[in-house]
Amino acid sequence: MDKWDIRRIYLYLVALITLIMIITGTVGVLQATINIALPQPTSPDTYKWRTEDLKRTGEYTDEQIQQLIKEQQAFDQQYSTYWEWKRLIEKLVLVLVAMPVYWYHWRLINKSEAKLS
Repeated sequence: MDKWDIRRIYLYLVALITLIMIITGTVGVLQATINIALPQPTSPDTYKWRTEDLKRTGEYTDEQIQQLIKEQQAFDQQYSTYWEWKRLIEKLVLVLVAMPVYWYHWRLINKSEAKLS
């Protein structure tokens, strides 16, 4: 059995941690991409409470209320899309930072294993 010194443990731990970062980042990229491409539909009941509140005040006509609801739906969709793009970029950066660190440490592991053989 080979000796496990502190350097070898460090190399394997860094490789493991960065590999986990790459995997979770890739999953996040895929999830954000799907959420951008296929946004979640809005339930008709989502704005029901808002419609009832606006009708109760009597300040708005039905057409104005429908326009306000459409504007709110558009804003909500834009807001959701913004956060999904932000998430996509964050996960891409995670993968792009972790990948070279992983490859560097994995290459060092392979070199040291070759020397032991």
